[in-house]
Amino acid sequence: MELITKAPKGTVDIVPGKSEKWQVVEDVFRSEAELNGFGEVRTPVFEHTELFQRGVGDTTDVVEKQMYTFEDKGGRSITLRPEGTAGAVRAMLENGLYNAGYPVKLYYLTSCYRYEKPQAGRLRELHQFGVEMFGAAEPVADAQIIAMALSAFKRLGLEDVGLQLNSIGCPECRKEYHKALKEYFTARKEQLCDTCLSRLERNPMRILDCKSPECQEVCKGAPKITDYLCEDCKAHFAKVQEFLTALGIEFEIDPGLVRGLDYYTRTVFEFPSKSLGFALGGGGRSLGQDHLGKGLGGVTDHMNIHAVQTHAHGAAQTGGAEGQLVKKAGFDLLVIALDGCQLCLLGGREGRAVQPCMISIKIGHIVGPPINKIRWDMLLWTLYHRQA
Repeated sequence: MELITKAPKGTVDIVPGKSEKWQVVEDVFRSEAELNGFGEVRTPVFEHTELFQRGVGDTTDVVEKQMYTFEDKGGRSITLRPEGTAGAVRAMLENGLYNAGYPVKLYYLTSCYRYEKPQAGRLRELHQFGVEMFGAAEPVADAQIIAMALSAFKRLGLEDVGLQLNSIGCPECRKEYHKALKEYFTARKEQLCDTCLSRLERNPMRILDCKSPECQEVCKGAPKITDYLCEDCKAHFAKVQEFLTALGIEFEIDPGLVRGLDYYTRTVFEFPSKSLGFALGGGGRSLGQDHLGKGLGGVTDHMNIHAVQTHAHGAAQTGGAEGQLVKKAGFDLLVIALDGCQLCLLGGREGRAVQPCMISIKIGHIVGPPINKIRWDMLLWTLYHRQA
């Protein structure tokens, strides 16, 4: 009886009282993506196993240890998606979205499945927001994706989210780096776990991403990729930093940051939360398209919705999160249109002062947090006359 009345390990139910808070976070990410010109893509929950083996990388933890893979009744190997990028790339190529011109800008809100030990910020069914920009080789694309994510965090009141940045180079400059890593780790083979020993010849960079405490200790003295970057990769990384600085975005260079998937190249980044002690998301420049047969530069970014929602709810208790501000105010009436795509909620019940709260909109379609007893007729009238 317990098996049919208890959710499987590593999964959670999102029930009323919680689901509204999730909707706030999802709507903020969705509106940020749409304001930046991204369109939504929805892909199947399962794909052919080969897609992830080739796109994600057969030496990664995801492929080696975490995928839910099974054989269907037709004898085909099928895998529940462990991440969103590979399916988005496949959908872009299969549906010829590139025919409309580059860059192709997609976003998704999706569930992913990884068999790993459940812990803070990690579940076996994880909910992910992701963006993909295909066919954008310029470093300004890296900066745009990063700035978009930080804007969403700010709207949610998450003030302690930082930015860690690194470049892992291109396939050419990584050749010399791989040689240096092999030499370093071979001299310390007895200190590596069995999984890392198997990676030593195939892909030594994956050792840097190992979660074993013993391997992490060994990695502290490993060569740094930033000492092996070619001139083009150095220039690209310098430009990314230049754009971020121009936007007023603070960052920390972390030479040990490599990310856990093989489709990354050049820029990689993460958004660590100081109060939670782990990253809320991350991404980087993607080579996933090359693995699937198309040489298209791109940038990808993934957010852990469960961790973001939990953190945003905590921030809301001190007056931070956008959706909670709206809910607490109990608005009866609104609204002043600031421009064609944003509104500012200014009024509240009983004349109480309320911090202005930005929500994003598109004509005929409202994207934003739930608002109590809102005067939709006045909202639509305001929008209509603002656009006229």
